[in-house]
Amino acid sequence: MKILWKGFCSKNHSWSHCAQNICRKFKDYGHQVDMFSTNGLEFFPDDLRDNLIGFAEEGSASQREQNQTVSNEYDLAISYTAMIHWVNI
Repeated sequence: MKILWKGFCSKNHSWSHCAQNICRKFKDYGHQVDMFSTNGLEFFPDDLRDNLIGFAEEGSASQREQNQTVSNEYDLAISYTAMIHWVNI
């Protein structure tokens, strides 16, 4: 299965640690995992560098693609986060 994880994947953040460990487990099961970090690359783990397809600095509108051959077709796309506007509901 081809899986995309887009969300916090870096820094010392609980959401990042969840993303990293879930992606590691997907890899253990033999799935192809692509990761796009939306909070930069500080503390991004070396064992997942091959899975990194791009990143954006937190709070920045710009996104830098690391790999120009990235497909937009995935069997599963995951993000572990909270919607900004939930507080208004």
